[in-house]
Amino acid sequence: MKPSGERILFAAACLAALGAGVFLRTGREAGRAVVAVLNNSPEAAVTTTARAAGESKVISATALREMMLRRSLAACETAALWKWLEADPQGDWDIRRAVIEELIDRLGWGAWGHALAIADPKARESLADSFISQFAGRDPWKAYEEWKKHRGEFDPEWGVGVIGYCTLAGAAVSADKLLDVFRQVTRPDSCDGMKVEYAKDFDFRKVVDYIVGTDKQPYAFPQDLVREWAKREPEEAAAWLAAHPEYLAKDYRAGELRETLKAIAETEMGEESRRKALDAIGKADPEMLDRAWAYLGNGSGGKVSASILESADFMGRRDEYLRRVLLDSRSVEKLDDSWTLVPLAERREILRAAEVEWAEQRPTPVDAKARARWRKMVTGAWGIGP
Repeated sequence: MKPSGERILFAAACLAALGAGVFLRTGREAGRAVVAVLNNSPEAAVTTTARAAGESKVISATALREMMLRRSLAACETAALWKWLEADPQGDWDIRRAVIEELIDRLGWGAWGHALAIADPKARESLADSFISQFAGRDPWKAYEEWKKHRGEFDPEWGVGVIGYCTLAGAAVSADKLLDVFRQVTRPDSCDGMKVEYAKDFDFRKVVDYIVGTDKQPYAFPQDLVREWAKREPEEAAAWLAAHPEYLAKDYRAGELRETLKAIAETEMGEESRRKALDAIGKADPEMLDRAWAYLGNGSGGKVSASILESADFMGRRDEYLRRVLLDSRSVEKLDDSWTLVPLAERREILRAAEVEWAEQRPTPVDAKARARWRKMVTGAWGIGP
């Protein structure tokens, strides 16, 4: 039987390690020999089929490389892996991460003590940073305490990878826990946006009040604070956002208005609650609301959302929303059936308005031809004449 790409690559890596005198024995130059084979292998550029647990599965080139690297490193002595890390503490991150993960798998938190005991100051700082960040992905709160304990020994930027993991973990605990993480590393502007899962009793108001009450922004920041709040308390979240335009002044938070508006439109709630929430968010800055509604139409792919259309009706944005949705169908080959939600006579008017807008914005011969093709697609879908 013809050997698979996986077996060939693994054998090549093992032979390389044996040739360097490291495989299962002396441990010298462990990572270097294995890595050389993996980096230069022709299999690294293709997708390979391998056999695992008796079943055939497709393994991407990246996953294959990772798998073979970990298998090869697992056959190397612990001392050899440490020696390789210390010799090149700032080398290729993918390779370094695999070696660090291998050492953590073997030694647990004992690897952290070893990293802190490295004699060379530069290697110690670099590797301690890498180790504490990897530990944070496994045990964020222990990593958090170790980071706070040792951060004064290194550069101020040391170990900030811990903050991202603890932001994720903190939101799942409480607002107070998240705010404690926020206060550890601050910036004029947040550096890392992320989506998180919030605790059931999370106090959203406490967090957003903190954010607008300080000019020291957290290093890592949840991108969906007000949106998720709106899913739970739509009226309160909408009223707060409309009353705090300064929250939206940061570019990385400007999208929260449109996302909150979308959440209010789509989340299940009583009709009265939805209307009150929409009325509250309607008091936001008019220009910001214009951009939010444009986004909801422009990102639709030409599909009309019944819930958003209902909200557009309430806020007097129906024509604007439908025109944006129709113009967003320029990139599709077939018009979505959701347009049956709109009476045919109204669709005709929306089509005329969309054509005028397109012609005024891009009056070129190329656009004229594209517009004609698009109109044919739309009128054909709706069964109407030219």
